[in-house]
Amino acid sequence: MEGNIILDFLFSGEVIATFILLVLTINTLRDVIRAVGWVPRGCKYSGIIYGKYDESLLISVFKELGVNKKSVEIKLSHLRDGENLQYPVSKLIALLSKYIFKFDEELDYGKMTVVSSNYYINTMEASHNTEDLNLMCILINKLIKSNYDTKYPDFILTPKNGNPILGKKFAEINRIISIIGKASDDNSRARVDQSNPEVFSKLFLMNFEGSQELFKKLKKENEKGKSFWGVAIDCNASGASSLLKMIDEFNNIMQLSEYNVEKVQHAYILFRPDTKEDVDKKFSEKDYKLYRYFDLNEDLKADLYAQKGDKEYLNLYTEDKQQINMFKGKLEENDLIKTKEN
Repeated sequence: MEGNIILDFLFSGEVIATFILLVLTINTLRDVIRAVGWVPRGCKYSGIIYGKYDESLLISVFKELGVNKKSVEIKLSHLRDGENLQYPVSKLIALLSKYIFKFDEELDYGKMTVVSSNYYINTMEASHNTEDLNLMCILINKLIKSNYDTKYPDFILTPKNGNPILGKKFAEINRIISIIGKASDDNSRARVDQSNPEVFSKLFLMNFEGSQELFKKLKKENEKGKSFWGVAIDCNASGASSLLKMIDEFNNIMQLSEYNVEKVQHAYILFRPDTKEDVDKKFSEKDYKLYRYFDLNEDLKADLYAQKGDKEYLNLYTEDKQQINMFKGKLEENDLIKTKEN
């Protein structure tokens, strides 16, 4: 009898109306908080307040502009993946498909380590495309953060005969110092006896562009007892001789200085365009390590070019995803994926 009375009360019109009013009040309060921004995004309970508010807002705006829902969802998926850094190997495959070229006759590229191939992947050209440059920075960032959970580099080194555009943009995004190292055969390079401590700072300023900013911060932070550390980055490397020489010289010069700078030991690139040299052995012999997503051989470059066909590039957010996954599978079969971040 008492149970029936309770049920009658719970399902009475007055209680239901009160419950609906309470839900509407809470929802209205959420709308106000979201609009004003009282609760910071990213805090412990921000998901309760915001949910998919931003995404719903974007969809409604795009609809008003006449963009269909499917296109909006594809674009939002792309933005979410970029923010969360998911599918890095697949994204890199798609990117490289846009900049791979085929030649009927073999061409040689690389100076210190000469490589012959019928294919060339022009990541320098990719650096002149804002969206692609940002993606390359995100991918490099993913590699670095996979190794360092609690700290981040104070500076990055990039060879001047590598991809200095990437280095500068990467440093700008992450608000760290960018240093561009001149190769040993660069005509503008200053040459002097490096064993003389009197000239080390001048030598450093001339051959490592951007080092003046590093010096300023070193003087300030070393007084507080803070040590500086950095990594080397580039878009790709064959034999990676330029990277090795630059790291060696930077470390040698810093040993002559009075500043507290840790030895640079790690280098990060997106990929290697060939597998003709044991580059990992070259790095390990110097107690260095080269990180990247994958290596390519001639057969795989030919396959990537063929997969692209007449398209401008393979698009991860269309039916091309199947081709990209197949290519990724071939990388795995050939043991050429060099990172767990895939």
